[in-house]
Amino acid sequence: MNHWRHMTTLAAFVAMLIVMGGCKDEAPNQTAETTVKAETAEKKEALKPQSVVLFDRADVLAYGGLQSLDGLKTMASDMMTKFQFLPAAAVPSMIDESLKSQMQVTSLEWMAADKPLVVVVSNPQDNDEAGLICVPLKDKALFEKSVPASAEKGKDGNAMTLAGAMGGSLHINFIGESHAVFTEQPALFGKFKDLLTADLPKVKFENTIELNVNGDGVRTVFKDDLKNMKAELARELDSEEAKQQLASAGLTKEQIQKLVGMVEELRSGQLGFKVVDGHFLVNGELLAQPNSLTGKMFQLLGQPVNPEL
Repeated sequence: MNHWRHMTTLAAFVAMLIVMGGCKDEAPNQTAETTVKAETAEKKEALKPQSVVLFDRADVLAYGGLQSLDGLKTMASDMMTKFQFLPAAAVPSMIDESLKSQMQVTSLEWMAADKPLVVVVSNPQDNDEAGLICVPLKDKALFEKSVPASAEKGKDGNAMTLAGAMGGSLHINFIGESHAVFTEQPALFGKFKDLLTADLPKVKFENTIELNVNGDGVRTVFKDDLKNMKAELARELDSEEAKQQLASAGLTKEQIQKLVGMVEELRSGQLGFKVVDGHFLVNGELLAQPNSLTGKMFQLLGQPVNPEL
């Protein structure tokens, strides 16, 4: 969405600076038994049925956002302290000013800065600007006061419509008293209101910045593109050059096709960024469809290892 490019650029900038990967340290005095129990519970959680995945609809490609505005400010300040690109003390106000500009508001006193800011990405083939930015409210009345007096009320069925920061229109609607939802397409909120109402209260990001990709949504929206890509891959694998390259790598055409099939069985993917004990961590996760061959393989790989063997 054009009006939100500065926000997404900021998130991308933060992500680009993260240069160290890692994993969580084991808690002090944690026994092997409690570790296995925790890992088992985590794996059971990861294997939840598809129906529990948030924003689970064929026209939703992904959802993500910020664990909280406060968390983003802390992370960005820590990064500036570590890399010394900008004065760390100036970063929070820079983020505030960027957000105010994109949302066309005069203050952020109305925003619940300790709650998730959620972006839902819908089918871009329906319209070019297919994102819904759901900003948590602390005080809806304060938000309405921060919106320019020029905002039109009730236009095209939206609560408010105002001129965007970079042209075009910015439409604002509400989920009760909890969220202000920004879109660039006038009819988009109506299509997703019920889904947002049901799932926004359930969002709990584990990372400061997080993206969750819906495998079913991607496969549905890009069905024809994926079909064409598979056909093109099959043609390329039949070429003499490909056969020679595969042979030199000790691979076969059938093995490559099985790998492509595994991608089709992925249920979701997650990418997240956060700071732990002064270290910037990149977290990734792939979940497969329940009872699929890929899912069974993930389960096998995730079995606890007997340290006595």
